[in-house]
Amino acid sequence: MLSFARTKQEQVTVIIRCGDVPGRLRRTLQSLAAQTSSSWRAVVVLDGVGQALAEKELSAFPTSFAEKFLVLRGKDRLGFAAGWHLNLALGQSQSEFVAVLDAG
Repeated sequence: MLSFARTKQEQVTVIIRCGDVPGRLRRTLQSLAAQTSSSWRAVVVLDGVGQALAEKELSAFPTSFAEKFLVLRGKDRLGFAAGWHLNLALGQSQSEFVAVLDAG
């Protein structure tokens, strides 16, 4: 089972569902990084397609920011409607609140 390395409990877990649209993950993460609260962790779920592009976009962020997210990778493109990614990501959350963002 994957888990975050935590020093404190985050108030919000942000689940980011990522398809294969270039630039959307980067813009979503930039928006998240600009939030005034820092009490969050992100679970980025990659749905089988575009993983190399997503990895490139994720690697562009500083290590201090990268430590705030966990990346889960699907082997096949199942689509967001399949729900596997949401269930898997929810299993990683221990926060009081959960937000779901679609990054394309």
